[in-house]
Amino acid sequence: MKKLLIVSVIACCVFGKVHAQISQGAFLLGGGISHESTKMEFDGEEIGDELSFSFGPSLGYFVTDGIAVGLNLSIVNEKAREDDFDFGPYEVTSSAIGIGPFVRLYKASSNENFAFFAQGSISYIFGDQKETFDGDSDKTKFNGLDVAISPGFAYFFNERWSAEFLFRGIAYTSLTPDTEMDDFKQTTITIGLDSLSPTLGLRVYFGQ
Repeated sequence: MKKLLIVSVIACCVFGKVHAQISQGAFLLGGGISHESTKMEFDGEEIGDELSFSFGPSLGYFVTDGIAVGLNLSIVNEKAREDDFDFGPYEVTSSAIGIGPFVRLYKASSNENFAFFAQGSISYIFGDQKETFDGDSDKTKFNGLDVAISPGFAYFFNERWSAEFLFRGIAYTSLTPDTEMDDFKQTTITIGLDSLSPTLGLRVYFGQ
């Protein structure tokens, strides 16, 4: 009986810090950023580059212990440039906004400062893309849908703040241009973590 009481006290001490932040009735507010840069070279000479930056604020509410639902907003900017030896410079720039619901499931670890989570999200996306080639440019608007199941982990500094890494995981994205060109539809399916840059986030928990 004494041994069981000691184990219970230790468990409360280990999980209490994280559990208080992710318990029913609490709110989470924050956001994450992601940046990726790629350079292309040929025979020692740079012939192109790709840049992407995203920012995603969100607000959630814990409907029960360890399960939060809420709303995501994402802002994405991308730019790709390539110098073709035969056809000259080619550049593509795009910007997009996504908005939609998410659900997040937390699992506390044996360390009182860490917790793992899995997030499911659906976002409606709209934006535009501009292509520039040999001095001429063409701009196209697009819209679409993004569905993702994303794993991650959080480190809790104290009872209110945490830093987190969120990985893309398994995702499906479908984009359709707002033009008469039906054959321009783009579909992307992502599975895995290795080739994807994680999103670094900061969260504040309140309401408890």
